Formats: sequence, C-alpha cells, structure tokens
Amino acid sequence: MTSFDIFSLVFEPTTDITAKYDKPFHLAYIVTLAEHQLSTDIHVKNTSTSSAYPPDNLEFQALFHNYIRAPANDVLVFPLQNKEYYDKTEASEEAKSKPKVETRAGVDVRQFTDSVYEDAGGKYEVTWPGGGVEIQVRELKDVVVWNPQEAAGSKIGDMEDKGW
Repeated sequence: MTSFDIFSLVFEPTTDITAKYDKPFHLAYIVTLAEHQLSTDIHVKNTSTSSAYPPDNLEFQALFHNYIRAPANDVLVFPLQNKEYYDKTEASEEAKSKPKVETRAGVDVRQFTDSVYEDAGGKYEVTWPGGGVEIQVRELKDVVVWNPQEAAGSKIGDMEDKGW
C-alpha cells in the first residue's frame, strides 16, 4: 500500500474580495503527496442561492504553473504536434493573435518561448537526457509552454539565479 498525505486550502469571499468580485463561491485547492507523485486539484463551486445567479453559472480561470528544473537546451515537451497555439513572443499584436499549428514532434525551449496551446488538455511528457516528468491535465483546456530564457528571466524579481 502506498502512503500519501493530503493538504487542503480553502478560499471563500472576504470583504476585500466581494468589493471586486461579488459572486459567492467556495474554492478548495487540494495537494496530494505520494512517494513518486504530486497531484493538485482545484474545486470551484458557485454557492449562490439566488435565481439571479444560478448555481451552474460561474465563469473562472485557473492557472497551474509547473516549474521544472531541467537543462533548457535539452528539454522537449510532447505530444503537442498538430495542436493549435498562439505564439506570445511575436513582435506585433496581430501576429500574437493569429493561431499557428504546431509542426514539431517535441516542443523545445531553446529560445524565449511563450506558446498558448488551446484545447490541449491531456497527458504530457517533459523530457531531457537523464530525466523527465509526466504531467496530466484534466478539465483544464489550455496548456502553456514558457521559458523566458536569460534575457527576460534575469529581470524577473523572484526568479532564482539562472532559474530560467
């Protein structure tokens, strides 16, 4: 039998929150630690009892950032081939908003990378020589592959030295 630990963080509206977002909700962030696995889940519920704001109507966004310590020149992320994405490193807003189709079997981060793959939730592998991790995405539709590289990464205040 595998042992594991579960940690829960609960978030509900406060006075400061309702001043900016007046919809009632309950959010629970669950972290499960097992011997060879880390799982995170987010549960969001509309707690309204008002017919003006029915319980099945709550729009929200959630971002799970997975920072992986790996040699940036050797990392590959797959499978993203044939997925539509937006390249946020493009120079113009017009180019940033024009979708592209991924042609690479393995997506690398050898240069500044900020690609948003829409409707790409699923199972992914991030690999490098001598290592790798598997990431599974359920019920979140977008995947972002990001690496600021040294020029931009060194300007991020809370980024560790060479953390890019």
